[in-house]
Amino acid sequence: MSYEVDQSGKLENTSVPTVVAFSNGSRNYLYLKPVAKRKIQQHFTAIKKPKSYIYKTFACLIYLLIKRYKLEGMLVIDIEYPGNMNLIKSHVYRIFKKYEFKESKVDFRFGLVGKKSRAHEKALTAFRSKKYSRASIVTSSEVLKILMQI
Repeated sequence: MSYEVDQSGKLENTSVPTVVAFSNGSRNYLYLKPVAKRKIQQHFTAIKKPKSYIYKTFACLIYLLIKRYKLEGMLVIDIEYPGNMNLIKSHVYRIFKKYEFKESKVDFRFGLVGKKSRAHEKALTAFRSKKYSRASIVTSSEVLKILMQI
């Protein structure tokens, strides 16, 4: 099974939410509130690693998307941070290893998803919407718990 993954609302912009969505036949998303993003960013600033905030948090969101929605197969992730794809991929694999996630079930690559993608449409709709599913919310404590382990 192949999935497309897209993000709306950059992680570095802490005044707006970040939505990471996937699509194949079904569509769903994760929603990270601005307050949660600021807490995570403050943690990275406190440990004097502010630049790794973006890439580690994005990797964590990819992991949570895979885990929460039990995705299997190939994921095509939109290129959100050009030149840092290998870094993000290594962070995801470190999380897989730490949480003993079966890497053989999931493979992913970075590519252009495009504006007409259903994943892009879902991410943008959830980003612009004032209503979002409680099940899709990711908390700062959930992200930090994972990131403290890698």
